[in-house]
Amino acid sequence: MFALTLTLNRNPQPGEQQVYKPEFDSVTNQLTRDYVLVLMLPNETGNRRVLLIYGISTPGSQAAIEYLTNPERMAELRQVLLKISPDHETVPPYFQVLLSTTVENAVPGKSSLVALRAIAR
Repeated sequence: MFALTLTLNRNPQPGEQQVYKPEFDSVTNQLTRDYVLVLMLPNETGNRRVLLIYGISTPGSQAAIEYLTNPERMAELRQVLLKISPDHETVPPYFQVLLSTTVENAVPGKSSLVALRAIAR
């Protein structure tokens, strides 16, 4: 779905962009918006899962970690994952999530879910 640089959405769904890239203030050149890719994948033996967080910047990575450790945000994510699951009752075991966050003075702000895909094994 997304290139590792988080700039290309190879299969945009309705409401999604084809390109996502960090945004910078035109005057200060400071980061103002960042994107982070979160992947839940099978481990090498397939008997467990591995969570990967691909942030381009420290504030983006921090925002993703805060999102993933917030019980309320995880409940929201679970509901969206259930919507995309085939049976709408079981969370897909493998998935990818694209998160966006605002950044001010190198501090992440509010994160939001941008795109989500189930990954077939």
